[in-house]
Amino acid sequence: MVRKKIEKLGLYFHTLKYLRPVQLYNRVYRRFFKPKIVEIPAEEMPCSDVKGSISSFIPRRQEWFEDGTVQFLNIQDDFLAHRWGSYPQSLLWHYSLHYFAELRRTTDIEIQNRMIASWVQDKAPGSKIAWDPYPISLRAVNWIYAHLKRLTSSQAGLEPAALSSLRKQLCFLSQTVEWHLLGNHLFENGKSLLIGGLFFDGKRADELRDQGARILLKQIDEQILQDGAHFELSPMYHALILEGVLEIVAIARLFPQRRNQLVGDLVEKIASILPKMFDWLAHMVHPDGDYAFFNDAGLGIAPTYQELADFAQRLGFNIEIDLQASGRLLESGYCRMKKGDAVVIADFAEVGPSYIPGHAHADTLCFEFSIGPNRVFVNSGTSVYETGELRAFQRSTAAHNTVEVQGENSSEVWGGFRVAKRARVKNKKFEEQVNSIAQAEHDGYCRLKTPVKHKRKFELSDNSLCVYDEIDKPLQATARFYLHPDCRVQENEGGTGFSIYFGKADQKFLSEFMNAEAELKKTYWYPEFSVQQTNFCIELRPTHTSWSAKFSW
Repeated sequence: MVRKKIEKLGLYFHTLKYLRPVQLYNRVYRRFFKPKIVEIPAEEMPCSDVKGSISSFIPRRQEWFEDGTVQFLNIQDDFLAHRWGSYPQSLLWHYSLHYFAELRRTTDIEIQNRMIASWVQDKAPGSKIAWDPYPISLRAVNWIYAHLKRLTSSQAGLEPAALSSLRKQLCFLSQTVEWHLLGNHLFENGKSLLIGGLFFDGKRADELRDQGARILLKQIDEQILQDGAHFELSPMYHALILEGVLEIVAIARLFPQRRNQLVGDLVEKIASILPKMFDWLAHMVHPDGDYAFFNDAGLGIAPTYQELADFAQRLGFNIEIDLQASGRLLESGYCRMKKGDAVVIADFAEVGPSYIPGHAHADTLCFEFSIGPNRVFVNSGTSVYETGELRAFQRSTAAHNTVEVQGENSSEVWGGFRVAKRARVKNKKFEEQVNSIAQAEHDGYCRLKTPVKHKRKFELSDNSLCVYDEIDKPLQATARFYLHPDCRVQENEGGTGFSIYFGKADQKFLSEFMNAEAELKKTYWYPEFSVQQTNFCIELRPTHTSWSAKFSW
């Protein structure tokens, strides 16, 4: 009992020591501070004059249905029974209910007005969840977009009651900026304040605009790394941030009379980072056009690379789509290797950022692998954010194509969004000659009673992938290779390995293992929230401190 308490204290210590003072201060401040509901007459904060037509935003999946149901995160429920109240669903599902992302898709003004009016009627200012800063941030932008899209079609904008509520929400958000969380939440707060401050006019709107612009100018410098990666190192969140900066440009162009030096500097900064943000994302995309699963990432939440490139081109940016990219990404730590139709995307990244690792997984030195449009080796993915066994598993080392030692995680992920001690990656090397070779090692297991380091090397040729692993002490280890659900597996005669079949033409590649015993296990892949698909995992139990797996086609 005492030992468990000491271990728990250790987790808290090694988690909290990375937090910034502003996070700690604001966690305390928010417990005692009560934001004010500010009533602002329309004449003091009128809508700004719009100069031009809004470029179409990227639509989302249908969320509102004619039978009175709504669907978020692949879970459908009865809106007529619950309206904007409490559903037997997760917090993220409830957040999604209040985003109003459907306004990006539906053009039915009657439905838009009815849903917005019912929300204004049901959700009193300051209501929990609905008036949390993150839902306000996304909802405000979606309401403004719906208004501007109507004007583009020469139709009436939002009704006065909706605009009145929007003013209250933005002023409420200006008092509740998520300094305790930072990261993508702070970006969305700043984006919403900026766009709201451009959309409205008057002294209070000026304050919102400038507050948002200052947040974004600082956060873009901090959150976008030199190689273009968003610093939370999730392809999904990177795509959402990239979409966000494009939306800022789209709306800023409609209000030239509302632009000041801060907004001008921000738009210039966005234009300067777009090429490297697209380049980084191209390195993280499989040949099928969708993202690799590193850290919290899944399909169906963020727009695809192609959708983002199309949006950028509608705004006049010349984005050269290069999904054949390869090479080590120096700052973020990811590596994309390509030979012929084969692509390896490997994770040599640190857990990051250190002070907000909530979306990080214990996936150091893991990888994904495709041949042509077919994913072959995949990490397990993310289907849930609620704290529990499934969330813990999906963040664990055991859910990824890497090596687990003594049944422990390479980094101490715990709770739903916390990390204590973290693996550090060293001795990274990358070269492209006849074969592509990438290698690194990490010290995540040096915290164990018997400290041990893990080294891994990938070698990709025109017809094979070799993965070499080594630990520097003879401890129990497991190397995992999760197969995409579309792959079929057959054990070779004599137990010498497996034949793996993939693709419409039933292409085949063979596996060979050195210094390891192989076992095929039935597992699950989690490609989207609330979705699981049956797949297989090849587990290797090393019989030596160094071992290898070779896959030939």
